[in-house]
Amino acid sequence: MREKDHGFLGILFFGAIIGAIAGLFFAPTTGKELRKKVKDFIDENPELIPNSKVKTENLIEKTKKAIENGFDNLSKIIDDKKKDTKE
Repeated sequence: MREKDHGFLGILFFGAIIGAIAGLFFAPTTGKELRKKVKDFIDENPELIPNSKVKTENLIEKTKKAIENGFDNLSKIIDDKKKDTKE
């Protein structure tokens, strides 16, 4: 798989985790029930917790770089189009 594919899958996985957690918090449950759900989720998915901060920071950095590259590419396209219209 290409590196871009890994980035996309990482973002997709991260989004799924955030969505699951958000679903827990927005569901109409009491605080006690929510804490139990969160504890159960963490107990059932221990592989999600280790290095999650580092993984999140890395994902944020990759996303920032991708956005910067996108803006750089867009700027080049705009500059090229400006040159074409002047000629």
